[in-house]
Amino acid sequence: MAERSTIAGTFGARIRITPPDTGLFLVEGREMPPRQIISAHGGQIVLAIPGSNRVLALLPGTAYSGLLSHRDLRHIGPVSIDPERFEYFMEHSGLGRRP
Repeated sequence: MAERSTIAGTFGARIRITPPDTGLFLVEGREMPPRQIISAHGGQIVLAIPGSNRVLALLPGTAYSGLLSHRDLRHIGPVSIDPERFEYFMEHSGLGRRP
């Protein structure tokens, strides 16, 4: 995705922002959990947050900008997780139990 900037143009610079291949996002549906929206955009739900219309989902980086103005979404935003803390959470929440 190329961005035009007057400052960049003044200095003859080129700015290129490349979204990640896949990212983790918090997605909140307006009326219901956004399962169909996520799958339609090539994503996968990692965790549905009980009692809400929110999910954590893996989505292609290119899908994020297209979903920002989706009429059936209340919110979408990237999530950054510390791997060690996430592992601790999964172990202690019971969500990460392995048979």
